[in-house]
Amino acid sequence: MNKIFKPVFLLLACCFTLMLNGQFKKGTKLVNAGIGSALFHSSTIDYGQPVDVGGILNTQASIKNFDIKLAPGFGWFVTPQVAVGGRIGLNYLSAKRNDKDQNSGNIYSKDNSSSFFADLNAFSRYYFTTEKTWLPFAEATAGLGFGSSKGDGFFYKGSEYKDVTDTKSSGDFAINAGLLVGITKMLGKQVGLDIAAGYKYTRYKNEVRKTTERDVNMDGSIDETLRNLTTQKSNRHGLQISVGLQIFLHKN
Repeated sequence: MNKIFKPVFLLLACCFTLMLNGQFKKGTKLVNAGIGSALFHSSTIDYGQPVDVGGILNTQASIKNFDIKLAPGFGWFVTPQVAVGGRIGLNYLSAKRNDKDQNSGNIYSKDNSSSFFADLNAFSRYYFTTEKTWLPFAEATAGLGFGSSKGDGFFYKGSEYKDVTDTKSSGDFAINAGLLVGITKMLGKQVGLDIAAGYKYTRYKNEVRKTTERDVNMDGSIDETLRNLTTQKSNRHGLQISVGLQIFLHKN
């Protein structure tokens, strides 16, 4: 992990030492104009042939997802070619899935989940030139985040039993670092179009507690209770591509 974070911190440090001339003055503010997005996704899965699940013939699944993200960013130029600042990320995700019986149309399986995650990222951007309308740059980012999630659902296996599940996570924590290269096309004195691509590393950890209550023969009483605690750790390596508007608020 040190091999990944070391070049990020080196670029962050080098940016503070560069003092060059250009069209951006020290103190010019940099505002990310694309501060949020929302996505609603609804779909159905029709199976080509019935799938036997404990005597139930599964013919269709209904899936609905809602995802909203807010990511305001703000920075300022500490030299005519170096900008530093921060971005706050807020992400809420809701997912619902229902599976229906082919013959009766009754829902025999349901799974609902929701999650919230917040992160804070610092960035340092170095413009190789600021004297033209096409401005190439390199950017380093580093940050951390916290979150939580929960879910519930049920599953009927014919007339044998019914499972009711409850899932919660705690201690969701992530750290990340990234390197980007891109270009800003100035559309005027104060607005530029950003296009960038690069690498992002994220280390993620959380604990998931799942409780399953089973009603055998479905007589209304709980016959079995299963509890499970799982600690999940992951290292994620990814390619990030971004397109957005930057607003430059020049200092008088």
